[in-house]
Amino acid sequence: MKYLLPLILTIVLLISCQKEDINFETINKLISFSPNISQANTRATDEYSLSDYFNVCSTVTVRMRQGSVVKIARYIYKVETKKLEYADGTPLYYPENNSPYQLIVSWPDEETYTQLGEADYRHQEDENSFIRCDRLSDTVNNAVRVEYLPIYFKHLKSKLTLILISGGDTTDAVVTNLTVNGYEPFYNTANPDVDVYQRIYDPLIEAKTTNINNNKVAVWLTTNRNTKIEYQFGFDASDLKAGENRKIKILMPPTFLYEFE
Repeated sequence: MKYLLPLILTIVLLISCQKEDINFETINKLISFSPNISQANTRATDEYSLSDYFNVCSTVTVRMRQGSVVKIARYIYKVETKKLEYADGTPLYYPENNSPYQLIVSWPDEETYTQLGEADYRHQEDENSFIRCDRLSDTVNNAVRVEYLPIYFKHLKSKLTLILISGGDTTDAVVTNLTVNGYEPFYNTANPDVDVYQRIYDPLIEAKTTNINNNKVAVWLTTNRNTKIEYQFGFDASDLKAGENRKIKILMPPTFLYEFE
């Protein structure tokens, strides 16, 4: 019996240590993410996938708020696992004792957006700039501890999709340029037969130089006689909602009209 008691104590101590180790690993586990695009709150008919966004910028900023304390980290997208893992900044762990907390995940990361955001916005004819000037975000409150915390990005910015529609005899004219408030939108040259132009629209940036109640689209045509013609029309974007994809159909000359969808 005197040999049995030390054995029992040893076993109890071993089990206790194992539990403490497991608890330590759980509580002190770095938070990682499984990113997705929200299907409920995102731009309708947006053809870009999450991979397209992360191909242009692979990092996000994560802000963790616990009471008055805010911790900031940068996470990087791992292509092989399709997960967001800690890269640098303040390491973020699940809080102890189920303390309330909030996570805000923003793409692209704040440093990239600060450095390139407005320049990208003004040069959306470049596909990388067009995608990167967009913004994705998700907020998570008091999530339970899991290996990879699922997040569902929502679009914070709106998009204009301008669709050119042939009306009447325009076979002798070719669209050579199109601008929105003086800047070129993105045109997918991989699909030259589809006359669709896209532009991320930020009313705060546009308001610096434009009356958002009267935005201007200019279309330049060149005829087979080398005659250049410019057509202009205005549209109101004051009611454009965050995350909206607004289609603007443009009926080409000789009857130059436009309509919203």
